[in-house]
Amino acid sequence: MKIMPVASFSGGLFLASASLFKAPATTDIPGADRESDADLAKKYGVDVETAKAIGDLYMKFAFAEDTTAANDEAKLCLRKAEDADWDAASDYMACVRCIAENEQVLRQQTRDAPKLRVEGLFASSDVMSGKKGQDFFERCWRQEGIAELVTFVSEMYKETNHDSVILDRKKGALKDVFRSVARAGANS
Repeated sequence: MKIMPVASFSGGLFLASASLFKAPATTDIPGADRESDADLAKKYGVDVETAKAIGDLYMKFAFAEDTTAANDEAKLCLRKAEDADWDAASDYMACVRCIAENEQVLRQQTRDAPKLRVEGLFASSDVMSGKKGQDFFERCWRQEGIAELVTFVSEMYKETNHDSVILDRKKGALKDVFRSVARAGANS
């Protein structure tokens, strides 16, 4: 079955397939959701001519790729795959405690070991994990006994979704991730 380019991430599959049912930009249906070439240029961070080319190619390739991997990913995430083994992550609270215990051992062995830093980067709207998923993830890292061993920081990126929270070059977190890695490299 060929639905969407596999380059789309999991949540993008939902959003992109939903967009297939929207009226095309050339339709004259009142209230139709349309994006102008200028809007697309701004969205993709390119000039208008390139945005037009992207739009033209989008439909050509929308049904071109196999989605087997995306289907397998969805089954794994839902724990419906027969050979799914979540191992330590099957109990995420316990997994985080195990990470903290390993950090404690590392610090005892290497006195100058830097404290592990975990950054939770969240979208303002996420069809995959939602607010409950974010709350659960934050609870795991903020449970008793973790803060002494692991620094946890959480940031929500406004006007982002499951796919754009990292990749949107203007609103997403990728630039902050690179800055964080550069700071860590400079400090080591």
